Amino acid sequence: GFLWTRTEKTVDVAVLSQFLRPRIVLPSDVRPQGFPNSVVVRNIVSSVHILAAPMAAAAATPNSSARLPSAVFKIVKCSQTNFYVTSELPNTMLSQLSHCHVALGPVAGVLCVDRCENVTVSALCGSVVVSNCRNVTLCVCTNSPPVLGEGIVSPDDVRFAPYNSHYSTLEEHLNTSGINPKLNLWRCGIPPALHLPPAEFTSVSFPIAPQAVAVVTTRTNPCVLPKVYQDALNARVQRFQQVTNTLQQTYRQLEAAGRKDLADGLRQKVHTMYLDWLYENGLAKSLVDLLHQSTPTAAVGIQK
Repeated sequence: GFLWTRTEKTVDVAVLSQFLRPRIVLPSDVRPQGFPNSVVVRNIVSSVHILAAPMAAAAATPNSSARLPSAVFKIVKCSQTNFYVTSELPNTMLSQLSHCHVALGPVAGVLCVDRCENVTVSALCGSVVVSNCRNVTLCVCTNSPPVLGEGIVSPDDVRFAPYNSHYSTLEEHLNTSGINPKLNLWRCGIPPALHLPPAEFTSVSFPIAPQAVAVVTTRTNPCVLPKVYQDALNARVQRFQQVTNTLQQTYRQLEAAGRKDLADGLRQKVHTMYLDWLYENGLAKSLVDLLHQSTPTAAVGIQK
């Protein structure tokens, strides 16, 4: 039952190969030391970090590095930072992150999340291993069942949800990485207590303009969501539209009644409440960083 949870007696060879393809390893097995074509992003604090092709500097030819078995991409010892990586990736490790959000392109091998705290990850991968974490949410599409390592015993440690994002060239990267977005085993073997409640499920947008050179432009999440999660997203959008329509109607009624001062006061109150929410959730600085992108205070290195 752990290896194959479905009820079908026969299965298409292509689906079966996608299911069995990744080799499950523990975080300690993914070691970039001594490997060529390995890239490490470290020590970024309070920033927004956008990486279009982090493995390009380590590749002898375009896109070759991500396909080498020895290639590893790591983000380590960072805090209060949002990472957006819009490219195919090799084996990837997220280690010692605190209060971060990480959105990744397709990880062609193993995604390891180790010793992280208050972190949200959105990724597609061959397999995922998580260990020694606290308050980590993994929104993933994984082609093999997740592996729970040391220190994972309760929802306070980790919670799983289906993949929740996309960017314009995602489908191209899925084709080259070999990740199948239709085969998502994110909850296979995972206790229901470790599932993220649908009411807390949200989609994530990459703050990057669509690329005009894309052969196929991805306009929506390529992974089909379970109905309860899709319904939760639809309800969230509906609530937003209802509040917006109610506010617009109220503004018009006040102005029609000759109380433009009250309409302006209400607009200012809504604006102030929105700013307060941004600050309370640590999002204000992220928006400023997106408007004024500068070189992050970090080291991005190639390990030889």
